[in-house]
Amino acid sequence: MAYRQFDDAWAIPALDDPPVAPAARPQCRFSETELRVLHLSRRDPLTSIMPAGPVRRMIGRLLGLAQAAPLADPRLESLRRLGILLRERGYAIAPSEIDRFVAAGFPLALVDEAYRLIGHGRRRF
Repeated sequence: MAYRQFDDAWAIPALDDPPVAPAARPQCRFSETELRVLHLSRRDPLTSIMPAGPVRRMIGRLLGLAQAAPLADPRLESLRRLGILLRERGYAIAPSEIDRFVAAGFPLALVDEAYRLIGHGRRRF
């Protein structure tokens, strides 16, 4: 049996001590356009972020397969790449991809938000 002392349970805190506010967490959210890019990245195969070699280009031409073109905006393209990699590999992605994502202007905390939205191997949208 445990004993707990309740003598100080009814003590009134000193008025000199200001209340401690919880640390404000910066709001890290995607814009509507960025959410659309993440949504579109669900359909893109992993090969769409790899450079097309001559053999793959030739097979694509022979079979009439369309090559997935990168997005014109490099910032959104880094988000699309991250979305595809998070979907296919989870957090087991190369640190260079995370560096590319952060270098594009995204905060590092948005990697977790993207993973929450995409999920590893599941469709979340």
